[in-house]
Amino acid sequence: MKLNKLKISWRIILLSVVALPWLLAIIPIKFSKRSFDSINEKEYFVISYVPNGSTESGWHAVWHHDGVEEYIGLVNIKGKSPRNTLSSDTYTTITEFVIYGSLKNEYCESSDYRSNTIYSKKWDIIGKVDRRKGSGKINFKHFITIYDLKWWDNFFSD
Repeated sequence: MKLNKLKISWRIILLSVVALPWLLAIIPIKFSKRSFDSINEKEYFVISYVPNGSTESGWHAVWHHDGVEEYIGLVNIKGKSPRNTLSSDTYTTITEFVIYGSLKNEYCESSDYRSNTIYSKKWDIIGKVDRRKGSGKINFKHFITIYDLKWWDNFFSD
């Protein structure tokens, strides 16, 4: 009788070890906002990342305030940022993010020019989440999972 219970417990452990990674791959940890109507702030920035290798690589922003859009262009982000949280397979695609915070045009002494910096309090995803093809992740369109977080880059990188 003990041998039978031992076989069952090993099966349960083996099933748990195999099922846990699949379960983590389908549990959402952050949903995207489907439209701008669901944003309750008067002022926010919509940003997207242009990957390295382009002449305009970096974060590009559009400022939204009181129903008016204004293209800002290349910006730096300080504070909470998708780049600090998400895997590069997620933020270097066409995924757009909403940043809540303030914009400052600052002088950079080391390079002798002015640059725009967004001081971010929090961020959301707007619209569709896109992941780089070949990343090995399930491409859910309206949420991110634990495998989209930055610390998984080491496991899924080429």
